[in-house]
Amino acid sequence: MGGALYTLVCYTCRVIAAVSRASFVVCFAIIGLQACKPGTPIDPDRVAGWVRDDRRLIKSDLRAPDLGLFLFPISGAMDCKHHTGFVLPSDATIVSAPLPEQGVFVLDRGTLTRLVPDGERILYSAPGGLPALRELLGYESNVSPIQMLVTTDSEVWRLTLDDRSIVKGSPARDTSLFSSSIDFLQRVDTGRCRRGEQSCLVVNHDQGITAIDVAPRHGQPTMNIVEFQATKVTDVAWGRGDVEALYVLADLSCTGESDRGRSS
Repeated sequence: MGGALYTLVCYTCRVIAAVSRASFVVCFAIIGLQACKPGTPIDPDRVAGWVRDDRRLIKSDLRAPDLGLFLFPISGAMDCKHHTGFVLPSDATIVSAPLPEQGVFVLDRGTLTRLVPDGERILYSAPGGLPALRELLGYESNVSPIQMLVTTDSEVWRLTLDDRSIVKGSPARDTSLFSSSIDFLQRVDTGRCRRGEQSCLVVNHDQGITAIDVAPRHGQPTMNIVEFQATKVTDVAWGRGDVEALYVLADLSCTGESDRGRSS
């Protein structure tokens, strides 16, 4: 069932529920859409696969050395002059923040940080009761304050953020957001896609060559942006601003670069 129709049917059943609980139960029994019942946990691996098609390759070697975070223009080659100075574990995930001066969000060993262009590493304080956080998915588009979606071991959580802290967190179970990959990408800024589910980045590894490709729309055939010889790339995100650029988490050696932001 298409995402829009799915959402309409769920909404209709909930309107019926406001009138009669019995009618609500009958509605779901007839249409067979128990998945849109409020309170159903969302499968984190399914949603994470919408964001990062390449995540099985990326997560295959968690013992890999720490990697550098780069921000480089697509029009030029990536080299050490584009190193941000931040060093991160290979299993970190990144999502570019809404504005260029806000930098990039990083989930690193369960800790949320934001790395800003002036070199500051903002560690987000967290309230008690949060589960272990695994992977950044993105934040809901055009919503303030930022509503960041993350995976845990068992479901998807929504974190409300201010400039330096996680204000609160709870399971994300509003299933209309997760009815399909297209619905999700049109409403969530993942950093991997632009303008909803358009211009989606994919990392490909083949015989020692790593390629960053882009698909015109999510799931469509890709075209190559840039290739690296003998360089591991574990995550990418579109940069913000007037110049078309990419955040890239890669093992390109940059001798002499600082290691600000390294996790202990």
